[in-house]
Amino acid sequence: MKDRFKPLLSAPLHYTSVRRGLEMIPYLGARLPAWHRTHPFDRQYGTDTSGVLSAQRIVTDKTPASEICPYTGSQPSIIRRAIAALGETDKFHFVDLGCGKGRAMIVATEFPFRSIRGVELSSRLARIARRNLARVGRCFPARPPVAVVEGNAITFPLPEGKIALFLYHPFGLELLSHLIIEMESFLSRGNGPLYLIYYNPVHGDVLDASPAFTRWYADTLPYDDSELGFGPDTEDNVVIWRSINGEAATPHPHADRPIIITKPKLRAELAESCGTHTLPAQGQLMSPNN
Repeated sequence: MKDRFKPLLSAPLHYTSVRRGLEMIPYLGARLPAWHRTHPFDRQYGTDTSGVLSAQRIVTDKTPASEICPYTGSQPSIIRRAIAALGETDKFHFVDLGCGKGRAMIVATEFPFRSIRGVELSSRLARIARRNLARVGRCFPARPPVAVVEGNAITFPLPEGKIALFLYHPFGLELLSHLIIEMESFLSRGNGPLYLIYYNPVHGDVLDASPAFTRWYADTLPYDDSELGFGPDTEDNVVIWRSINGEAATPHPHADRPIIITKPKLRAELAESCGTHTLPAQGQLMSPNN
């Protein structure tokens, strides 16, 4: 996009009506930034999960903006493949920490989870998520029950039983470290088992270092063709950790692939395989259990 358009578009694009109005303008609509364009997922479901919300618009007085990542929608095809890696989901509760506008929760309703819950710090995003999920629930009443709670994801009470915990890089290092301490305490009391799905695992080294978790899955997943141009890349990376108090299941092949930080605090990628990878020129490697 030409630089002269950026000041015009950057400020108002978090308003859905403005974004969709601009999309109707020839030439200009096709050149909206990828995350600001209305995603095909929203056109399919009639929802509002597109757009960007800065960390400054999400935080409360008690939470520094440096520890909160901006809201952007994850790719539905990536979420579906990550969930499918769990196998049968009917015994799992799905919990989305930092659920934003609820896109991952909506995708989760396509699977037979026991329940689906989300927690979101921003009251505005929580309201949008509830509205989106209510719309989907009216169209698909047989799907699993859902609930969105406005609050602190670190202290959010988890359900009893088998849990699939989903994160789309919502936190900085300090908050994620606090979360893992809470998860370790939760598991030490006999709860779980817990599978933690980390989409874009920028701080995955915290989980690799935790004695309560082990690697279960790691893969680089391509966007579906319909999603190309609605995100900044063409593929994304997912790592899943399993609590060690879970069933004695065999990890997926190459679950130990090292994590490479290609954009500090923003983006993680995966090496081809442990011990045989080639690093980018400025990549920072994080190996499992380092």
